[in-house]
Amino acid sequence: MRSFLKFILIFSGILLVSAFLAPILFDFLPFKFEKIFNRIVMILTLLAIAFFVRFRREMFVKYGLVWQKDSLNLWARTFFVSIVLVGILVGTRVFMGHVLWAPREMTFFEWSFRILKVLGAALLIALIEEFFFRGYIYLSLRDRFRWPLFLSLVVTNLFYALIHFIGEDMPFIGPNPTVVDSFRLVMAPFSSLKDWPSFWPGAVGLFLLGLILSDLFIRSGSLYPSMGFHAGCVFFVKMDGLYVDFLNNKSLLWGSSLVYDGVFGWLFLVLMWAIFRGVIPKKLIASQKDVI
Repeated sequence: MRSFLKFILIFSGILLVSAFLAPILFDFLPFKFEKIFNRIVMILTLLAIAFFVRFRREMFVKYGLVWQKDSLNLWARTFFVSIVLVGILVGTRVFMGHVLWAPREMTFFEWSFRILKVLGAALLIALIEEFFFRGYIYLSLRDRFRWPLFLSLVVTNLFYALIHFIGEDMPFIGPNPTVVDSFRLVMAPFSSLKDWPSFWPGAVGLFLLGLILSDLFIRSGSLYPSMGFHAGCVFFVKMDGLYVDFLNNKSLLWGSSLVYDGVFGWLFLVLMWAIFRGVIPKKLIASQKDVI
């Protein structure tokens, strides 16, 4: 409980400092006020993590991030299998007429640059989100706060699902922002949750996706499989706009271009979960003699 209160106090202090700094920096920086505020929060949060969190080797062992002889195999297996499975999902929707096959005309250089750009973004997103949600948040709830396994998984992945929809309902900021506007931005994420009827299908899909990622981490004792799966999904979703067009016919059955916000997507996620439980067998974290 003391650690949790410490976290609340530190983050509250970050928001307070950001609220006062944003209007000052807005007079000097050529960016939107919202972007300046968000960047200050992000920078101060990273500085706080670097200052307060002790990145010891034991921490990386606990998260399964120490490089072992099978780490690349675990990552690659889930990365490529996830691309194939999501490809089958989108291909099925093309076959059913809910998505149009429409590849873009691009040069080899343009394709190569786009692939490298999207791959880099996918790797970074997977690393940060898996380390934070499946690593830090989940293990803190389970080990530090002694929450039951089921409750730790539910809370972790509810947080993971809802965080993707926070901030969509942003307030209007005038040309002369003040500290009051900063606090309006602070409260904006909470006001976004009132629009839950519009995003709950996507939140259900992300919750299921989070459970799959958590199960991969628990079964393997390593974050590499969940990072591979996460990176593969992000890579495919960010690339599919180059060869398919999603029609404006969102429905609860088929969902939208998000893929995971409909009944069909939910069922496919359950199927993917069953497949990955076979692809990544349950085992303990490798012993120290296996560490490279």
